[in-house]
Order: sequence, then C-alpha cells, then structure tokens
Amino acid sequence: MKALIDYFNVEKVELIKGVIGYKVNLVKEENRDINGEEIENINSEGLVTLVRVNGSEAINGVNALLVLPTPLKLLRVGIPKDLQNNENVQVEYLTFFDKDYRLVGVDVTSDFDKQFVILEFEGGYTRVISIGLINDKPKLQKARKKKSKKRKRSVKKSSGRQKVKSKSSGKS
Repeated sequence: MKALIDYFNVEKVELIKGVIGYKVNLVKEENRDINGEEIENINSEGLVTLVRVNGSEAINGVNALLVLPTPLKLLRVGIPKDLQNNENVQVEYLTFFDKDYRLVGVDVTSDFDKQFVILEFEGGYTRVISIGLINDKPKLQKARKKKSKKRKRSVKKSSGRQKVKSKSSGKS
C-alpha cells in the first residue's frame, strides 16, 4: 500500500496565557510502501508524522489535550469576556491571520483561568475547550492506602407500635 508521509518539526507556542499550541514546520516528505498495521508505528525521533493512505490521514507523535486531524492554520482564539449573563456571553477574539501558525495540537496548563476557549481554524474547523475537559484530563495519582472501616453497630429498635395493657373487666 502506497503512503505519503510528511515529517514535521514541533515547536511550542503560547497562544494566550495557559493555552499552548503545537506549531509544525515541514521537514521532508516521502512516498513509501507500508502495511496497514504500520500506520500508527511510523514515527521519527522527535518529529511528528502525518501519514496519508487512500484518502485517510493519521497524525503520530502528538501528545496534547486536543489533537487536530491534520495540521491546520489557526485563524483566531476566543476568550470569554463577561460571564454574568448566561444567555448572552461576550467573547473577545484575538486574531492570528498575520502569523503562520499551523497547529497539530493544543494543550492547556494550570495557568488558564477562564471557563472556556474557542479555537477557530481554516476550513471552518472550530473547537471549544471547556474547563471541564481540562479538569478531566488524566493525572498521575499516587496509590492510596485503603483504610479499614470500623463497623458501627446499631441498637435493635422495638417493632412497630407498643402493646396496650388492658384492665380486665371481669365481675366478681
């Protein structure tokens, strides 16, 4: 199976405070015969690869919160300005038209202090990264010791209602 493989250098670029983009520059391009299983394994030391086979594309070597399907040019980034009114949220946009930022991935650090960020790319591709996605990002956790719980014993309660003692109404 013939494949077109692009090799890219990766450079980290801070788009806004706490949002990092992975910018790529094309290093080389090659045509190669590959097997179907090899597509995920094609990687070069420190380079990101884009493998194109039969009209489908796969990016290898990117470790980010948001991995793009192909290197896309970033057009603008939207940041919420006023969140007081949930019906009408005001968004401030920073434009990147003049910069050639072709990104393959976006990561968010703990310095990011907004509720969400909107990323708009060429070709109408738009992504929203919310604070919920950032917090759900897998973190390394230390193994915790399991504490043995002490069993609390409860007092047996009397059943239902109390019996009424009656006086006998016997005549003597």
